Amino acid sequence: MTLLLVFSACVLWSQAPPLTPPAGFVRVAASATELVEGATPVPMEVRTAPFWIAQNELSQEEFERVMGTKTPVAKAAQSPAVNVSWNDAIAYCNRRSDMEKLTRRYGENGEWDRQCTGYRLPTEAEWLAAIGNPTPVPEAVLQQSNLYRGGNAIAALRERAEQGPSPVDVGPTLGAGVRNAFGNVWE
Repeated sequence: MTLLLVFSACVLWSQAPPLTPPAGFVRVAASATELVEGATPVPMEVRTAPFWIAQNELSQEEFERVMGTKTPVAKAAQSPAVNVSWNDAIAYCNRRSDMEKLTRRYGENGEWDRQCTGYRLPTEAEWLAAIGNPTPVPEAVLQQSNLYRGGNAIAALRERAEQGPSPVDVGPTLGAGVRNAFGNVWE
């Protein structure tokens, strides 16, 4: 078995966060993150407003509940939803928004309407804010993750790939309380 590219299941509620978050979401405070754009070596500061983000990766069970179908590589109900395309990820966000009577964030061509109140995928800056910008990743988090065991990362990756992913609600948390930010499945 190999590690699979997956949809990052941390969809979030944005705009002005409600006082009570949706179940399973954690609040991330406003932050400033330094990013380096890929085409230039120029660092820039990106600021994020407060938002709510899902604490756990999206489970197979939750994906199936919203989408009415299993992912291409269906595993146990509490396994992460894997092999989900970007188009499927935004379809999930729109469909979940529809189910909860929120306005869709994504249009027909995948464009993002910033005025809508529905679910969406986090930006890179938001993802970094949610995990607390750990640079480098603390050794304790690496030791708890499913990808890293000491200095032999390649052997650990192979071993972990053979075992398959852990359930979405198991594993270390970082920053605002996001679970499995490192080491369960590839985001």
